[in-house]
Amino acid sequence: LKWLKGFFQGQYYDRQDHSDYSQANLYQAYIELSAIWPLPLNLRVGRQDFCYGSAFFLGNNDFYEGLTWDGVKLRVLPKDNLWIDLIGARYVQLNKNTSDDEPALYGAYASYNLNPEVDFDLYFFYHKGGFKFFHSDLADSPQWFTLGTRMAGKLIEHLDYELEPLY
Repeated sequence: LKWLKGFFQGQYYDRQDHSDYSQANLYQAYIELSAIWPLPLNLRVGRQDFCYGSAFFLGNNDFYEGLTWDGVKLRVLPKDNLWIDLIGARYVQLNKNTSDDEPALYGAYASYNLNPEVDFDLYFFYHKGGFKFFHSDLADSPQWFTLGTRMAGKLIEHLDYELEPLY
């Protein structure tokens, strides 16, 4: 079936020192449906990571603290050079292999390829309960919204640029 894809990714590490610590995790496991409707849509359901741009705002973190989510991502592809991701997901605590009601992530990320040398992205996300979880050193904020844009490209042959302001 060309329209159905499954993906499974585990991770394991073993530290042999005075603590002899090892851990195995289910990092990603999802099903993706694509091109089954007359509309250009892809639907991904399950445990997945989200990595956009250079991962400044949302990426997969590092091996020991993988940033993975249980949720749904709907990708809309209205044109060859434009895609929009709609996301609803809950953060997974890998050491517990579970996701709770919070923190959760809801929002949209769009990317438009202006030409072969320039990409323009726009995103808006609501982080339910994420502020106190990811920023325990700061005062809690139940209203944690992020609006951002990213522009990346090449000015000349050996000079690339990336600009990503967010609020």
